[in-house]
Amino acid sequence: MIERWIEAPRLRRPEEEAAGRRATWLELFFDLVFAAAVAEVGSGLSAHYTLIGLARFGFQFFLIWWAWTGHTFFSTRFDNDDSLHRVLTLGQVFLAAVMAVNAGENMASREMAGFVAGYAGIRVLLAVQYGRVVALAPTRGYARRQRLWISVAAGLWLVSAVVPERWRLAVWGLALVVEVATSLAAGRLAPALPPDPAHLVERFGLFTLILFGQAVIAVMTGMRQRDVWTTGAATSALLGLVLVFGLWWAYFGGPATTDTKPVSPRFHLWAATHFPLCFAIAVAAVGIEHIIVLDGSVPLGQGGPLLIGAMALVVLALGVLAITTTGAPADRPVRTLAIYAALTLGLVPAAIVGPALVPVWLLGWLVGFVIVLNVVTPVTAPSIS
Repeated sequence: MIERWIEAPRLRRPEEEAAGRRATWLELFFDLVFAAAVAEVGSGLSAHYTLIGLARFGFQFFLIWWAWTGHTFFSTRFDNDDSLHRVLTLGQVFLAAVMAVNAGENMASREMAGFVAGYAGIRVLLAVQYGRVVALAPTRGYARRQRLWISVAAGLWLVSAVVPERWRLAVWGLALVVEVATSLAAGRLAPALPPDPAHLVERFGLFTLILFGQAVIAVMTGMRQRDVWTTGAATSALLGLVLVFGLWWAYFGGPATTDTKPVSPRFHLWAATHFPLCFAIAVAAVGIEHIIVLDGSVPLGQGGPLLIGAMALVVLALGVLAITTTGAPADRPVRTLAIYAALTLGLVPAAIVGPALVPVWLLGWLVGFVIVLNVVTPVTAPSIS
């Protein structure tokens, strides 16, 4: 009877997936909940679209992203979708919801302590999942190290939730060092235990797509907060939607082909670049919402440079993706990056006058910029080599 519900873990190798590794319904559910958590913590940035609000959102976004990538990379190697795996994944989903509802605006608040504790719980459950695969001979050393250091980092996060406030930032910093060091050490073992590139392309692409959907929801939220529709508000809503569509086009605008060779440095760069890309999309979405709420006529102040900076980060991230996707000119990465970097210069004038520029004109500028981006640059579809 137990065998019907709990299966022995196994290592999933890309070359053994004859039909191709596709995202499961559980993985899609997982992605949706974590993207919803991003939207929830984004409400704090919406309330304070300033540099301080951005720093707070960046910290919260990083922990959500790190929790998502941890489960994603485990699943692409070991997921057998049995009942125990589903229960452990459900626990992580619940704790992601705990993180979202505790995303306070004050970094020293009890709510933020709850946010970090929720993240620590997710990492503990991930360590339990790695404990399940320790018995597999090819992955024993890797799984043991992952279980140990993920548990150490989770313990530090839990400690940070109960220590005096004056020590909290120091413990967070130490925990982050352990997290990043664990990831770098795991990356060195990738050639022996390669994740499935085709599967990860789909997962990263789907998560990015959901964030684009959140950006559309941000446009709708701005529209809903308008009691009286003016020309400026209506124009801002239309331009905001066109801007989101233009960014979607820049990322998904071509056929996604994937080379499933063993993991290469280009793969690691491709995956890592999705963090600044997704972060910038989320920040830009909040800026678009603000412009619509402000009738497209009230200057954004600090929000103007934040929106423009987010757009610049999106473009630079797309540039890095352009040199890591399948079919990218391997002999001309500098030239490709230079094109994207040069394009960001088109945002400089808007950044200079951004605090005083009428927001609807700022959106128009950004829409024109994205149109040029799609015309001039090569397609950066979600694929890797």
